[in-house]
Amino acid sequence: MASDQTSLSGSDAPAEQVEVLLRLVRSGEEANINLALLLAEGLGNPVRFQQFLDELLLLYQLAFKSQLQQLNAAAIARLFQLTRLEIRGRTLITLPESLGELHRLETLTCYKNQLQALPESIGKLQNLQSLYCDNNQLLSLPESLGHLQNLRTLSCANNQLQALPESIGQLLQLRVLYCYGNLLRALPETLGALQNLQQLNCASNQLQIMPPSIGRLHSLQRLECGNNQLHTLPESIGQLQNLQNLDCSYNRLQTLPESIGQLQNLEDLRCDSNQLQALPESLGQLPNLQEFSCRFNSLQALPESLGGLQSLQQLYCNNNQLKALPESLGQLKSLKRLFCHVNQLQALPESLGALQNLQAFGCASNQIQILPESLGGLQNLQQLSCDHNHLQALPKSLGALQKLWALSISTNQLQALPESLGQLHSLQRLDCGNNHLQALPESLGQLRSLQELYCNENLLQALPESVGQLKNLKELVCYSNQLQALPESLGKLRNLQKIFCPFNLLQALPKSLGRLQDLQNLFCSYNQLQALPKSIGQLQNLKELHCNNNSLQALPENLGQLQNLQVLKCANNQLQALPESLGELQKLRRLFCSSNQLQALPESLGYLHRLETLDCENNQLQAFPESLERLLHLKTLDCSNNPVQALPESLEALQNLQILYCASSQLRALPESIGQLGSLQKLNCTNNLLQALPESLGKLRNLHTLFCSANELKVLPESLAELPSLTKLDVRNNRLTHIFPSLRQKPELELLVDE
Repeated sequence: MASDQTSLSGSDAPAEQVEVLLRLVRSGEEANINLALLLAEGLGNPVRFQQFLDELLLLYQLAFKSQLQQLNAAAIARLFQLTRLEIRGRTLITLPESLGELHRLETLTCYKNQLQALPESIGKLQNLQSLYCDNNQLLSLPESLGHLQNLRTLSCANNQLQALPESIGQLLQLRVLYCYGNLLRALPETLGALQNLQQLNCASNQLQIMPPSIGRLHSLQRLECGNNQLHTLPESIGQLQNLQNLDCSYNRLQTLPESIGQLQNLEDLRCDSNQLQALPESLGQLPNLQEFSCRFNSLQALPESLGGLQSLQQLYCNNNQLKALPESLGQLKSLKRLFCHVNQLQALPESLGALQNLQAFGCASNQIQILPESLGGLQNLQQLSCDHNHLQALPKSLGALQKLWALSISTNQLQALPESLGQLHSLQRLDCGNNHLQALPESLGQLRSLQELYCNENLLQALPESVGQLKNLKELVCYSNQLQALPESLGKLRNLQKIFCPFNLLQALPKSLGRLQDLQNLFCSYNQLQALPKSIGQLQNLKELHCNNNSLQALPENLGQLQNLQVLKCANNQLQALPESLGELQKLRRLFCSSNQLQALPESLGYLHRLETLDCENNQLQAFPESLERLLHLKTLDCSNNPVQALPESLEALQNLQILYCASSQLRALPESIGQLGSLQKLNCTNNLLQALPESLGKLRNLHTLFCSANELKVLPESLAELPSLTKLDVRNNRLTHIFPSLRQKPELELLVDE
């Protein structure tokens, strides 16, 4: 410090004096900075020095989110001691040039701003190790970047970079380079000089070629160049002896280089969604490859050398044009997951059964007619999916798959399932829907672990009595069959939560149904049911009951015991009344009872305080119960196609009503109180005997759709023009003699009127 003072006092040139002041400040020592401030004051605060302080002030405000208006020695010292600077998410357009003064800085994070450039002074940050400038609007990076000799991580992803600076090749300590999500058309040849680079992610750019120099990146472990416009990969890629992960998916590659077989440490190779028609034979020379994905290409075959991949655990070759799998497949002793669905496979190799470690196998959507008997050798198989094939039978050896917990064989041509199916003691999910099954094997009852059974869309006339032995069954889906009855043994399934049996020929449900205490969903629509069993009232956990489109003449009186019922669909039956106990369904939210022969709704309806939807259209209702006004949560009311002559004035109490349909009735007027329905959005009163609409409609601020065609209206209320949300008005087929100009001129209104 003494030498600095001597230099200052002995200096004649103002520029030299300022340089000394700057040197004192840049030392970062508070005592030196304080001295510099005092000396500067004695010199009348030189302009250049003051400008320097002003830039530091701006930097300080950014660094510490401070409103400080003048820097003191302590604040400047604090700034120069920074090793980590985070200024993210500030919508900044630029960074101050003074940034380069922070010579102790090791980490700079400035992502999620609106930066269009980085200051050239950034090259002075000799101690910088990590630079994160992602998610900005950078058009370029400064050439001075190459001066950052200690930089290890550079992340400039999701910007608008069209090129990387040539000087990037000078960053000899760089380990990680993320430049994905930009507009790069090429990578600089100098990139090959980065001998310490371990990770390179240049995905989601516009790269058409990778530089041959990339082969010199001998430390590279991970290369991600997916989602570009690459037609080829350079042969030099085979020189990347430390490469472990290569992802070149979503490009325009037609081939992979033969040199790829030299990547002795490669563990993960992904080349999905390209234009590959063949794979190089050298692929089988990758001793450490654990995962290989070549989905969504145009491959017609896999190389026979594939069997050499002794470490391969996962193989994804789905969505290609494969007509066969190589016999060498059986040599993949480490393989755990194999997915080859959506190809043109007509058969599977017999060697498949040698895959002792295979846990998941998917070959759906092919043309496979038979599964090999060797399938039973897959002792560790847990998931098997072969839907959408041409299977006519399953091998008897299927029963040997003792660890199988999911079997999906839907949409085939199966006429029967083997009795050995019952040996699958670990099976939890069985989907055999959409086949030609006429019966299920009696051994089905031995599947004590089964939780989900899908046998829909078959030709089943009955379910085996043994189904009652499936103690863990939670879902039974058997719709679209020819079932005339469900077995009484069904009542033994104490864990059953869902029965889905629409579109059958059921004339009755088993009396034992009431024992299913965990049942939550019962869908028995579109059958021939004439009555529901009285035991249904015992289903205390039932949440949804769908019994619409049957021949029901009444609902059991004990329906009110279903305390957890939320949805009741009993439309399209022959019901003449609803039970009074309906009002006891305190959790009911949706009630559909349309297309019956109802002459009245029970007065107890008003106790359904949580009801949001009431659909009672197409009945013989002449009036509504007074208790309707108590349905304060009602959002949708459809009472169309009934001989109702008037809506109750008490309708105004339904403050949450959004949709009101009362079309095709005998209404002569709408109640004036309808204007109190502040939440109403849609009103359909088409095809009635209305001669006028109430003026109060103009109060419905949320009404956007009004259908009142096919009435006897002579004039419309002028208040309709005041509805701010109204976008559609249909008044055709009335006796209108005049429509107010304000209504015709209403912007954004679709007015349907007879001209």
